[in-house]
Amino acid sequence: MCGIMGVLERRGSVDETVLRKMQESLRHRGPDDSGLEVFNLKDSSKESQACQLGVAFVRLSIRDLSPTGHQPMWDSEKKVCIAMNGEIYNADELRSELDDVSFVGTSDTEVFLNLYLKKGLEYTLKNVDGMFAICLVDLQNQKAYLIRDRIGEKPLYIYENAESVLFASEYKAFYCYPGFKVVLDEEALSEYLLFRYPAGGRTFLKGVWNLAPGSYLELSATSVSHHVYWELPKSYDNQKSFDDNKETLKELILKSVKRRLASDRPVGIQLSGGVDSSYLCSVVKNDCKKDLETYSIVLDDEQLNEQPYIEKVEDHLKLKYHHFRYQSSDFLKLWKQTTYYFEAPMNHEGTLALLQLNQMASQQVAVMLCGDGPDECMGGYERFYKMDGLMRRSNGLAWWGVKLKHLLLGDTQYLSKDRLFISFSRFIGNADIKGLRPKQFRSDIRKSLRARRKIMQRFGREQGMRRYLNYEMATYMQEILMRTDKASMASSLEVRVPYLMPELLEFLQTVPERQLVDYRSKMMYGTKMILKSLCEDVFGEEFTYRWKEGLSVPTKDLFGDNHCREYVESSLLPGIKKRELMDYEYVLKLWSRVKDDRKVQGSNIQALWCALSFELWAQMYLDGSPFNGASFNNNCNN
Repeated sequence: MCGIMGVLERRGSVDETVLRKMQESLRHRGPDDSGLEVFNLKDSSKESQACQLGVAFVRLSIRDLSPTGHQPMWDSEKKVCIAMNGEIYNADELRSELDDVSFVGTSDTEVFLNLYLKKGLEYTLKNVDGMFAICLVDLQNQKAYLIRDRIGEKPLYIYENAESVLFASEYKAFYCYPGFKVVLDEEALSEYLLFRYPAGGRTFLKGVWNLAPGSYLELSATSVSHHVYWELPKSYDNQKSFDDNKETLKELILKSVKRRLASDRPVGIQLSGGVDSSYLCSVVKNDCKKDLETYSIVLDDEQLNEQPYIEKVEDHLKLKYHHFRYQSSDFLKLWKQTTYYFEAPMNHEGTLALLQLNQMASQQVAVMLCGDGPDECMGGYERFYKMDGLMRRSNGLAWWGVKLKHLLLGDTQYLSKDRLFISFSRFIGNADIKGLRPKQFRSDIRKSLRARRKIMQRFGREQGMRRYLNYEMATYMQEILMRTDKASMASSLEVRVPYLMPELLEFLQTVPERQLVDYRSKMMYGTKMILKSLCEDVFGEEFTYRWKEGLSVPTKDLFGDNHCREYVESSLLPGIKKRELMDYEYVLKLWSRVKDDRKVQGSNIQALWCALSFELWAQMYLDGSPFNGASFNNNCNN
């Protein structure tokens, strides 16, 4: 687990000083080692040099802790060089296919490199199971490849202009490059206010995008082309019984976990007390026979605190555990830190607690497993349950009642099933959107929905619940994975996601929808049913079928902190007024109501949180460099 960054200069030479600054900007991702290489890529139609490519790397040593794991890594003949952020989980299995290769070390990077040399890029990408962002330079073919893993667990940001192509594991590295232009993508702001994040690889900066999962860029001296090497296969019902599919899922989870335990550094587990992380702990302890220690964050708020369930898992499995109490006094510092590392306005307040958990856990382990993924790929959210009910009764009064409700509210854009499902993931109501941006209100909604519908249209061949599961994996799950990556790598900690092994997701495409989501069951029985059945076998019915609680912190109460109030009133509110992207008077009204502890609706709190979080990000990333003293030192350390 590391960080990569680089520059392709089309008409000039690479400035190594700039490249080293980019390298230092991501040092938190790789404190153990670093490397840098500059390559000449020639145009095959001309004899003269056409361009230069500079690649830098920072390493967090996980597999092969010796110098033989150093990157960028060359093959023995100095023809191909690779820099890889991530892990190839089945590297030991693939190594057996290369029995004629004399390996220098034991790293998974060396396996990927030699597999490419022996079998080519297509075969390699088809057969590796991993999370990765890779820069591979092939001097034999005078090409370079920027590759992202199938699921999108590792980020790979791209910025391109007429003179250069920049890439990095975090786009803050681009601020080190003199030709980088910082321009707000206002459509991303619109989407953020509706859904709390822009989807489809978009960032808040124009021209900066996250390479699509399962794809790669091919770079040469004269061109950049995009290639897709993996997509979810078309779904079909395998006609197997619930119990048969449940057993297959159990086997695939075990296979994935075993692979993701491979490490030369200590490994732990994030335990939230929910179904996903709890069942993961049982697989590690009962099936893999590993005594990994667990790490949990606990809250003082009784409504949000999952500590009783965390303790039930620990007692049942006889785990060695660590509890870290969320420090509400650190709210302001964590809010600034998460904004800096996340490179976006904070969309979910639970990220603050997650960052604090990772900061503490990283003092004891270098790798952790986490339970992300099942809610999106198996239908764990209430919106799936609601949508299933509406679809099954689409000709009845329930569906027409929903249509009438939105028609009366003027929300005619939600009168189709696709649009209705998209609307279920909104966090802010129309009244607050209109309050925040009264002049742009209708335009914001129209543009945001258009962007989301384009993503939904990718799954035009799919029907029913499968369509919405695939949409969720392409949207919200991508945001969750970026949160997982950045909230962990900020503390030089690698987090692995066993539930998202590609083979497991491919299998889920064949599981009948009614074995995943079924509105005829009670709500907590009718979501991600097949996984909950596995969890019930271990922890029982009462533990498994309870109301879902996500990791969150009580934002309204924390805004009452004196340091936070002072910062909001001295910096964020004046910034909003000056920037004129949101209605200052409306934000001030919301702030006054929260500050005076008057009754406010959940949508009001979300609107205020988004407005203030955007301004905090804008002061870091729009008003200059995130590394300057005014932004980074003050915003992250005070």
